[in-house]
Amino acid sequence: MTLQISRPPPLPGNTLTIESNTLETRPGNRATDSELALSILLSAMHQGLLGLSDMGITGYDSNAYRLNWYTDRSGPLLPEPWVISVPLFAYRLLMLAWAL
Repeated sequence: MTLQISRPPPLPGNTLTIESNTLETRPGNRATDSELALSILLSAMHQGLLGLSDMGITGYDSNAYRLNWYTDRSGPLLPEPWVISVPLFAYRLLMLAWAL
């Protein structure tokens, strides 16, 4: 049984050739490939990190520049707080009475 392998004709721009069971590489147009990869990377960074992305923010009169988390529900007059305060000595007397 004989296995015969035929190679297709080489395409222009190939940088890899196989000759007599050895692997040889020829310098291709690597500078252009690197420049292309770098430009794609910079474009992706600009679009994703530096550009204005549409986050789909809606509701409560929110937009891309202002996000309202909640809507106020209070009336025009807010209730006034009040405090009951006693001296620390009263607390100590209450604790002494509790202990006895």
